[in-house]
Amino acid sequence: MELKPLIVRGAEHFLQPNRFLDCAAAPIMTPFGSVAGVLNLSVPSSMASAYALGLVELAIDQIEHRQFAGAFTRYQVVRLHTERELLGTPKEGVLVFDGSRLVAANRYGLAVLNLDWKALGQRSFGELFDAGSHEDPARHLDQLRSSDGRLLHSAKPDTRTLARSVPSPPELKRVTLTRPIYDVAMRTNIERALRVMECGVPIVLSGETGCGKEVFARHLHALSSRATHPFVAVNCAGLPESLIEAELFGYLEGAFTGARKSGSKGLVREADGGVLLLDEIGDMPLPAQARLLRVLQEREVVPLGGSKPVPVDFMLICASHLKLEDMVAAKRFRQDLYYRISQFHLRLKPLREHVDLDLLLKELWLQTTSGDQRYTLASATVQLLARYDWPGNYRQLVGVLRTLFALAEPMVDIPPSALPQEIRDAAPEANATNAQRLQAKTTAILKDVLDQHGGNVSRAAKSLGISRGTFYRRLIQSKGE
Repeated sequence: MELKPLIVRGAEHFLQPNRFLDCAAAPIMTPFGSVAGVLNLSVPSSMASAYALGLVELAIDQIEHRQFAGAFTRYQVVRLHTERELLGTPKEGVLVFDGSRLVAANRYGLAVLNLDWKALGQRSFGELFDAGSHEDPARHLDQLRSSDGRLLHSAKPDTRTLARSVPSPPELKRVTLTRPIYDVAMRTNIERALRVMECGVPIVLSGETGCGKEVFARHLHALSSRATHPFVAVNCAGLPESLIEAELFGYLEGAFTGARKSGSKGLVREADGGVLLLDEIGDMPLPAQARLLRVLQEREVVPLGGSKPVPVDFMLICASHLKLEDMVAAKRFRQDLYYRISQFHLRLKPLREHVDLDLLLKELWLQTTSGDQRYTLASATVQLLARYDWPGNYRQLVGVLRTLFALAEPMVDIPPSALPQEIRDAAPEANATNAQRLQAKTTAILKDVLDQHGGNVSRAAKSLGISRGTFYRRLIQSKGE
């Protein structure tokens, strides 16, 4: 038996129905070296399974550490680590002695001394440490020296002290990005989008999955003249094709089998007076697209099973991670609807293109911890988070921060080792290319601002608060590199 974490990837599953999953699993060890169970986390194969395995390992650290709280009241419990700040955390080594005999331990305690589970019951305190004439663990409170001469930080808490060192998990708050990140380019985008939306012009938001399209739309609603009226978000990809027209446009009693007796207004009418967000509009079936086009042209809805049109008034925002123009060319999206909704198109940048990612991290961490100063990220951890590419953008980042908080210890900086494996593995490459990435971000900002001002360098420079010469020089330098 390997007793090691592993990942079973999609095609490796024996059962055909499970081959769309990657399954990350690791054993949970008891203090006596037996297997208490296995913790598994299954994710779609399209996701980063190394991230899932990292979550499993962090959770198991907590479970195994918790097993020692109050369980060895008649024994000597020694905790130790090569780094003093990790004492009292799930990463510390824990050794349990009956007199001088080692009878229980965790994986970290054995690893510090280069031992395996066979050492339990076979080794004494004097064999493991340079203890002089004392075989009693109680005589060694602050420091220990291993038998091979290494200095270790240690403590021998009583049972109550050990129980206090394992706090209850902190309460997880719902963490959402309440507004877009305000770099200069984003501020300009918000101002322009708000102006066209107030004039009744539809807006199309594009960008990678998780880059904050709904956040942007909600922020526009909050700033608009319709802030006190409804904001209705519809995930077109999440509605069954057979029900999407009924959900969007409503229906009358008896319109179809299973229809509610009272009928339904429909989501379009729910947004009357406010803002309607059609998220992932590229996944809307063609028949529903035809009905939506008519609603946008006539500004009225005819519920399913009815004949009388109902007037509606709403501002429209559409969002998609797909290129709608490519879908039009492939005849998967109506050309007339595309021209009706795409009068103002705005691309939202992915996280990796943000220059001020450090500020974003601090803001989201404060939201995650509700401002609790006991939970902090080590500076090296922040650096790795800021240098990662974040293919899942805000959604992925918020998930990682929530996990770090759930597994955090108060008054102990969260070290880089707590991060998912793929973030730690990306660090060497990120360090080597950091300057290039920063230059790429700067170039992207300059080009965005220049496009927003119709190629006018003077106006673009003024919006950034720099001189025309500086703007032009930076732009030429970026092209040269």
